[in-house]
Amino acid sequence: MREKYGIRVLLVEDDQESGQALKAAIELNDIDVTWMLSAEEVMDNMELAKYDAIVSDIRLGGASGVDLLSMVRKESRDFPVILLTAYSDIEAAIEAVKLGANDYMMKPLDDIETLMIPLLRAIDHYRTLLHNHELQKKNREYMDKLMHLGSQLVLAEEQERRKLALDLHDSIGQLLGAAIMQLDLVSRSEDWKKHVENAHSQVGEAVERTRALALELSSPVLYHCGLMQAVQELCGHMGSSYDIDIIFSSDNSKVELPEDSSILLYRSVRELLMNVIKHADASQATVNISFEPEQQYKITVEDDGKGFEVRPKEEWVHMQSLGLFSIMDRCNALGGVFQLESKVGEGTVASVSVPLLSGPNN
Repeated sequence: MREKYGIRVLLVEDDQESGQALKAAIELNDIDVTWMLSAEEVMDNMELAKYDAIVSDIRLGGASGVDLLSMVRKESRDFPVILLTAYSDIEAAIEAVKLGANDYMMKPLDDIETLMIPLLRAIDHYRTLLHNHELQKKNREYMDKLMHLGSQLVLAEEQERRKLALDLHDSIGQLLGAAIMQLDLVSRSEDWKKHVENAHSQVGEAVERTRALALELSSPVLYHCGLMQAVQELCGHMGSSYDIDIIFSSDNSKVELPEDSSILLYRSVRELLMNVIKHADASQATVNISFEPEQQYKITVEDDGKGFEVRPKEEWVHMQSLGLFSIMDRCNALGGVFQLESKVGEGTVASVSVPLLSGPNN
């Protein structure tokens, strides 16, 4: 079935009777036709974007249809051009095809379908080319964004490594150093009990700090007890560490997830809670885990903070939203969905859903 959707054709014909008849015949096919009398008129107003194809007689009063074709090819090598010719112009028509005409038709036309079939075929081909070019452009833009994201991820990783190194040096390193000094004093002091107690306290604090750092790097609960227990522990740990009320709830569904999905959801919750702590100015956050009827495992993070204007997702990589872009990218890789809703002054709701059988082709 032929599909005609908003087709606009430019007809160039200097003969009044032929032009009127051809224009009317093409318009009977639900095609919008603009009729011009000369190639010069077209050349003076070369706006190919307004049309889907040009149908032109070869022999015109001034510049010929071949001259017009040559001018069009300077603008676009793919724009559809079909030429009409009498038998005496056959050599010119062959030359026109060599120059890039899509087709040429002999005049007079026996049937308008003789013109419509190659015309619509050429238009469909041209529109496909334009669509492919647009897809290639978007693909290049996306690849550029990914390269930019890769650089940002390297910088973010280096910043995290530096933060970890500083924590090790400033907290654990200093605590253990102080403990060594206390133990050294034991060997030279009669009041050894006090120094042992101080060293015991400092080593205990170093152990607790080590456990906290280990939890931030990778939760052992996630691998030994599962996602639900790991997220519950994470809520308690972050709530006490950052002095914010984080409420955990779930529907207690006993569902086992693939390891990659569990890691994605755990890291996503941690990233979303860190965003709440850093940016939301919230007094309370809630984390809910649920099993959706569509075989989706869903985690929702909601806060009562100041909210913000949600920008289109394609802009996240160029904004201060690297974490959100990373969550969305990981969700897409697993066939999941990341949704974000927020309004200024009304808090934020973010949700991450992944299928029980992870993968983009479920």
